[in-house]
Amino acid sequence: MARKWRLIKDGKCDGYYNMACDEALFLSYQESRVPTFRMYEWSEPFFSIGYHQNRKALDGDQSIPFVRRITGGAAILHDSELTYSLVCSLGDLNLSKGVRQSYRQLCIFLIEFYSQLGIKAEFACENSSIELSNYKDWCFSSLEHFDLVAGGKKIGGNAQCRKKDIIFQHGSIPLAQIFAEISDIADLKNKLAKSFANSFMVDFKRSDLDQTTHALCTKLIDKYKSKQWSRRCENRFGLIRK
Repeated sequence: MARKWRLIKDGKCDGYYNMACDEALFLSYQESRVPTFRMYEWSEPFFSIGYHQNRKALDGDQSIPFVRRITGGAAILHDSELTYSLVCSLGDLNLSKGVRQSYRQLCIFLIEFYSQLGIKAEFACENSSIELSNYKDWCFSSLEHFDLVAGGKKIGGNAQCRKKDIIFQHGSIPLAQIFAEISDIADLKNKLAKSFANSFMVDFKRSDLDQTTHALCTKLIDKYKSKQWSRRCENRFGLIRK
């Protein structure tokens, strides 16, 4: 029997809203236990930096706004991009307790997605010609075990955090890096959702944010715009981030 999931298809929003919405979904899951898959875009170029990352990694660039994520990892420039996020319990998808192995499980659907676009994607660790590298300031300048590559180049970044049995992950699909011209973003979203549903045998129900999560998201936007959040990190949630 297919598992029931909520599907949210957002349009173009700024980085503060996008990160606030992701966190609101993560926090509200603790009460609702409603697994959710969200897709969204960016209304303007935006840097996001990892929860533990020093903002100096941006080299003082003030022309593009930045926002700090609740997940770990390195800096990404979000521009001409389709982004996904998901929140569920380990049991919702029978995920491994191990962070690295859960990455592999959660990114399988992306391989199917790229296949639908005629792109042969694989995990970096499965290509013997690729040299895995250590963490660097920029997400796309390093290759870890279960990063996705095509033609030897990284084609997406993913980051994760957890609280007890709850797992949150979001990922970047840089469209400009893959396509010379993007003609139908709605079709790409449909393909991405279909790939996830097929890979995990879930049954999606299209939905907007519920009232409680929307109110929390609105409140969190102020946090993401604040210098206190963007310029320093305080571990208040007891999360595991990577």
